[in-house]
Amino acid sequence: MREIDRYIPPRAPPNPRSRSTRSWLPFLGEVLHTVAGTATEEEIAKALNATDAMRKTQVTAFNQWSKAEGDIASLTRVVDDRMNALQRLITDQRQAMIYSPCQS
Repeated sequence: MREIDRYIPPRAPPNPRSRSTRSWLPFLGEVLHTVAGTATEEEIAKALNATDAMRKTQVTAFNQWSKAEGDIASLTRVVDDRMNALQRLITDQRQAMIYSPCQS
């Protein structure tokens, strides 16, 4: 998930434009869009919104994974401590059986 941040850097809000966005020959833009596949402003805005939504989803997923990873590590430590205690108990009982006098 951290790899995504390398490819999609955080972006600043768009600056207000100082020039007019209207073209003198608007049909040229439509022709280029149709022939060459150039993106329109609406398509670029859609892509940016989708990227922002994906980034938010990835951040949420990463935070949830981090929490779950911590919980799993804690649970693993508890289970490991209990297994060690059980192993010591078995070892102590075996030692007691070896060194205790037989009762016949």
